[in-house]
Amino acid sequence: MLKFKDAIKTTIFLVICLFNLTATYSQTEGETEELWRIETVDGNVYVGKVQKSDGDVVVLETTNIGVINIPRADIVLMTKGDSDITYRNRKLEASSYSHSRYFFTPNGYTMKKGEGYYHNFMVFINQATYGVTDNISIGGGLVPLFLFAGPTPVWVTPKVSFPVIENKFNMGAGAFLGGVIGEDAGLFGIAYGVATYGTRENNVNLGVGFGFFDGDWADTPVFGLSGMFEVSRRTTLMFESFLITDVFLMAAGGRTNLGKISLDYGLVKIPEDGGIPFFPILGFVIPFY
Repeated sequence: MLKFKDAIKTTIFLVICLFNLTATYSQTEGETEELWRIETVDGNVYVGKVQKSDGDVVVLETTNIGVINIPRADIVLMTKGDSDITYRNRKLEASSYSHSRYFFTPNGYTMKKGEGYYHNFMVFINQATYGVTDNISIGGGLVPLFLFAGPTPVWVTPKVSFPVIENKFNMGAGAFLGGVIGEDAGLFGIAYGVATYGTRENNVNLGVGFGFFDGDWADTPVFGLSGMFEVSRRTTLMFESFLITDVFLMAAGGRTNLGKISLDYGLVKIPEDGGIPFFPILGFVIPFY
């Protein structure tokens, strides 16, 4: 009888221990003591502990508004306490595809393999660019003057880039190769090289290129100095400048991320010749997959 009572006590003790372990595990499973920062497509930022994260919803216990359910489709960026990026919804970050260029010119960064975007500039200028590999991209565009029965400019833009110092100093080379459908004007374009110092979001870029037309190369190079500076998650300030022989051109403005679309806007300083010294520019980018 004594042995039976001892067995019962032992069983009860083991059950209590197992219950406590299960309760402790259920409290810690899916929960981390580390704070997470979640940015959503509507511009809100939430900070708290992740209670649960599956394919569709992230359950976050915040310090000020309690437990909330955030659809993963609405999350733009999700980072943990040490600021390492854990989740990035690239479909909601159109501007990330524009970090490889300024208003007009490219820099030493390129897109990842499989990424791409459509770029419209001043309504009539259209271009699509695609990442063939992590270091090679190819683009093509046109001005659809054929809609008005006119000659149609077309072009391709191959580009290769490589990091010298990861996410700090990149170099690249490429070309703009164009022609006009409907005109016997020959090929034209420019071959260039660029060196970019800084991150994808904040950098300055020095470029040099030689133009050509119908097989004849220019005697003097074109120099360019550009830069972009991210002032918030949605807004980046940009500038571009060019020295073509003795002609100086400059553009300044910004880029704003509107969710799945990014908008470029600014002013171009053109040589004064009795006309308007500044000209407004406008463009937008839509990523595709």
